[in-house]
Amino acid sequence: MPQKAKSTSGQGSANSFDLKQLRELIEMMEEHGVTEVNLRQGEQHW
Repeated sequence: MPQKAKSTSGQGSANSFDLKQLRELIEMMEEHGVTEVNLRQGEQHW
């Protein structure tokens, strides 16, 4: 039986990043020439 993908919209696990906010962050980074960012939420790092 196939497994369903976990939600990344912020409504799923308390440990997941909000996908919409992440996309908005990437858009702003591109607009302003930012090429690197460190993200941390609890023990999760990107």
